Amino acid sequence: MLTSAQEVGFHRTRELGYVGRFEHEARYVGLLADFIGDFPDLHGQSHPALDPDTATGYPAGQRLARDLRGDGHRGLVYPSVHHPGGRCLVAFDRGIVQNVRPGARWRLVWAGSAEFTVEGL
Repeated sequence: MLTSAQEVGFHRTRELGYVGRFEHEARYVGLLADFIGDFPDLHGQSHPALDPDTATGYPAGQRLARDLRGDGHRGLVYPSVHHPGGRCLVAFDRGIVQNVRPGARWRLVWAGSAEFTVEGL
């Protein structure tokens, strides 16, 4: 579950940076799900979508998703950019997501800086 906490924390940190205030606490419940299908996997590959610089990675990821969807793929597995060793899955089609259920609960805390802590609940 740590990968999801790191991914969520990265994006929330960006939001807090836009408002210029890193005093925040947010509670989350991870969701577990089963995914139906075979998906391309970017692990072990070099792809611009995996660039941690969002100005490069995001547009490349959007292009990749468009191309994969055009080729009939329903999702993609890729390594987490924000949690080394973590794995992420993006579903292009909500029909592949099955058996959704609650997982771990955690809290993200920012105490004056862009660095955040993850606390289990």
